[in-house]
Amino acid sequence: MIRILFVDDEPNILSGLRRMLHGMRNEWEMDFADSGAAALDLLSRKPVDVLVTDMRMPEMDGAMFLERAVPLYPGTIRLILSGEADAQATSRVVRLSHQFLPKPCNLEQLIDTVRRTTELADKIPVRECRTAVTKLGALPTPTGVADSLRQALDTPAVSLDRIAEIFAKDVGLAAKILQLANTAYFGIGQGVFSPARAVEIMGLETIEPLIKDHDFAKPLEGLPGEAAYLEIWSRSIDASEGAAADACAVGCVDDDIAIAGTAALLKDVGRLILCLEWPEDYADMLAEAARDGTDLARAEERRFGVLSAAMSAFLAGLWGLPEEITAALSASATDDQGAAEPDRGPERHVSEASSMMDSASVGLDSWSDMT
Repeated sequence: MIRILFVDDEPNILSGLRRMLHGMRNEWEMDFADSGAAALDLLSRKPVDVLVTDMRMPEMDGAMFLERAVPLYPGTIRLILSGEADAQATSRVVRLSHQFLPKPCNLEQLIDTVRRTTELADKIPVRECRTAVTKLGALPTPTGVADSLRQALDTPAVSLDRIAEIFAKDVGLAAKILQLANTAYFGIGQGVFSPARAVEIMGLETIEPLIKDHDFAKPLEGLPGEAAYLEIWSRSIDASEGAAADACAVGCVDDDIAIAGTAALLKDVGRLILCLEWPEDYADMLAEAARDGTDLARAEERRFGVLSAAMSAFLAGLWGLPEEITAALSASATDDQGAAEPDRGPERHVSEASSMMDSASVGLDSWSDMT
C-alpha cells in the first residue's frame, strides 16, 4: 500500500482531499497535516512514500518544509501544489520537489501522477538506487558545456537558439529544462518533447535566474568517476543524434522525431547516476565487464541489482516528463532484460541508437582503463 502525506494549512482543502480520495483507501494509506511542523512530526513517527504539500503556508511554507524534510527523507516522492505561477517561489523549490501540480488540483491528475511514479519506482528493487534517483536535484555538466552556457548568458542580445543548442547537447541540462517546461507553472497544457522547445517556452528571462540561483550547470570537473561519466555522456549525445536521424529517415512526424532523440539522450541517465553515486564500484564493474566480455546492462544489474534504464525511466516519470518519453525509456529497460526489440515507434529508434552502449565489443576494453 502506498503511504501518502498531504500538507496544507487550509482545513477546507484537507477535508476536501479526504472526501475526494476516500475511494483510494484500498490503495493508499493517507495522512493529513495542517502545517509543515505537524508534517515533520508525523514523518518522524511514520515515513511515507509520497509527500504532497501546498506551497503557500504561514510560518513554514512549502519550500522551507521541503528544505527540512528532504535531507531526512531523501527517498520520498515530493509533489508541490500551488495556485499561483510565482517564478521566485518556484526557484526556491525546483531542486527540492519533483513535480508542480496546479491548485486546485484535478483529482485524476493527482491519482495518475502518484500511480505512475510509484509504479516506475517499484521497477527498481534496490532501495538505495531508488533513493539515488529521488534525491537528485540536477546532473553535473561537463566543464566546457557549463562555460559555454555562462558565456552565452553573459553575451548581450544572445539568441534563444544559441541557448537551446547548448541545452540540447547536455544530458543534465536537457532533463532539467524538460522537467520545468512540463510543470504546471511553465507548461503550455501539452507535452514538451525536446530541450529546444522547452527553452523556447521558458524564455531567457526565466532560465537565466534559475541557472544562476541554483547552479543547474554545475561543472563536473573534479568529481569522482569523471572519466566514465564523460564517456557515458558523450555516447548519449551520439545516441540522441542517431535516434533522431533514424526516425527522420523513415518519415516519422516531428513529435516522434523529438521523442526518439530525447529518449535516447536520457536513456543512460541511470548510468550517470550510478557512476556519480558509487564511482569506485562503477569503475570496478567496467573493468570486470571488459575482462568477462559482459555487456554493460548485465554487468550493471549484476553489480548493483538494477537495470540502469529503469532508473532513467523512473527519473523521467518522477520529473513529469511526457508519458511518450517515459514509455520509450521503459521500453528500453524491457529491452535490456532481453525482450524482443520494438518494431515501430520512437522506442525502436532509441533501441537501435543506444545499442552500442550495451555492447562489450564497443569500447568496454578502453573503459577498463578508467579505474
